[in-house]
Amino acid sequence: MNEKNNILGLYPIRATFKDPVHGLIPVNELEYKIIQHPIFLRLHGIKQLGFTYMVYPQAKHSRFEHSLGSMHIANILLEAFRKSNPKLIEKLTRDKYDYRYLTQLVRLLGLLHDIGHLPYSHVTENTLEKLYYKGKLHGKIVNFIHKAKKKGKKLHEEIACYLVKRLFEDKNIATNNTEKALGKSLLKSLCDIDSPEWKEIFTDKAIELAKEMISGKITDIDRMDYLVRDAHNTGATYGIIDISRLANGLSIKEYNDKIIIFAPAKLLSNIEELYYSRYMMYKWVYLHHKVGAIEIAYEETLLQVSEHWEKIKNKLKHVPNLPKIFWDIFTPENIWKYTTKHDIKLDDAFMDSVITAASNTLGSRTKYNWPKMLLQRKIPLKPVVKRQEVFLTRLARIHEKGRKLHQPLIKKGQLLLKKLVENIESNSSHNYRVLESKLENYLNNSLRDHGVKIKVHLYQPIKSKEYQEPYIDVEGEILPINQVSMLISLINEVGDSPIIYVYILTKKKKIDKNVRDLILKEILFFLEKPAGKGITRK
Repeated sequence: MNEKNNILGLYPIRATFKDPVHGLIPVNELEYKIIQHPIFLRLHGIKQLGFTYMVYPQAKHSRFEHSLGSMHIANILLEAFRKSNPKLIEKLTRDKYDYRYLTQLVRLLGLLHDIGHLPYSHVTENTLEKLYYKGKLHGKIVNFIHKAKKKGKKLHEEIACYLVKRLFEDKNIATNNTEKALGKSLLKSLCDIDSPEWKEIFTDKAIELAKEMISGKITDIDRMDYLVRDAHNTGATYGIIDISRLANGLSIKEYNDKIIIFAPAKLLSNIEELYYSRYMMYKWVYLHHKVGAIEIAYEETLLQVSEHWEKIKNKLKHVPNLPKIFWDIFTPENIWKYTTKHDIKLDDAFMDSVITAASNTLGSRTKYNWPKMLLQRKIPLKPVVKRQEVFLTRLARIHEKGRKLHQPLIKKGQLLLKKLVENIESNSSHNYRVLESKLENYLNNSLRDHGVKIKVHLYQPIKSKEYQEPYIDVEGEILPINQVSMLISLINEVGDSPIIYVYILTKKKKIDKNVRDLILKEILFFLEKPAGKGITRK
């Protein structure tokens, strides 16, 4: 960090935050103005891990501190790049500008990359996407999601583009041409929105590097903060990563006319820690079977809220001018309007008030009052199998019954599960949503005579999409990491199949073993038909 003359980025240090993960995090005048803006303060009320706190009670940390941490790591990372390759850093800004402008840009990227998150973070976003693909959404939000998908962006990323644009149109934030140009540079880096202003300061490769730093590889600033922060707040012991050593040791260079981020071989063990921690956090925290059940209950809750919205609105008298259609609460226009004009931040607390009002509105008139069950954490969903390894083993045992076993059961189970996605694009969330719906419908139809109601949660593989990167410098030769680290290759191999949780809607404490085995047989039959095609059951 460059603290000469008390300067950070382009401005003097204005305040310092004490953070349990990174220690002291200083912020400058511009950043402080942004942090004090209502649209950023909204992040205080949005939990980083959604409903995970219902399983891991301490997991109540917010997007606010994660954003500060990401900004802090961005600064450390760019300083490491400057020390390792100062000439390349100098080439990234135009003649009359220096690296401090690039420092300010990447710091702002870290600070604002998550500003578009909805209440309960990814939970609401994933729920809206699910309902969008199921055709159960209506209102303006449908067109907005459609626009985001057309651009290949996640919903919170598209919302962030709107909010960042509005933020830098605020005269209290962008007070001069440099700050306005920084706003345009943010929009180019986050949203690929072109304008002449950013080109006055930065080269194309500067924007390319900024993008790589915020969301490019497994070693980006977003992951380096949230993996450690989430582990710290859930008590997970596998999140102990030496972020300072890792961030300070990474370098950049031009390679095949692109800027690449690479690490010396001595940092390999630190990067392996990062990959391992990511895999374990997904396996035991983010994709916990109880968290999945709560997310299904939340989806059902929002559907009931939408159905009874006119009555629920009457109980929310503290919120002026609520939209006619419930789903339109989540449009970026409404997020900005309610947050900045009415001091209603559309955060977790707001959604809690909506869910409470829905619980009281529904009362005992419906068989399943999902809002009430969610608030009381009495979710009537029992997993058929809690652990994915047990699920794969049982699936393989049923499949191999009476046959000679040629490989471990767990490996066979993984191969069976991979059949589910062999005919779809592996990175398409749309296709996973379709498959999830197909499997759920199939199981409910085939088990109708048994009086069983099924809910399915299908997750994409834990395997990192950035399988070959970052690159490792092995005695001057730049190699993809999967060619250097056997551990990372194995982690990607074991995380190379989707994860399925199948729940029975029941208030019983235990699932009958015969029913469980029957469900597993039906899942196996479904898997035998690639991507669920041509499924019929006589």
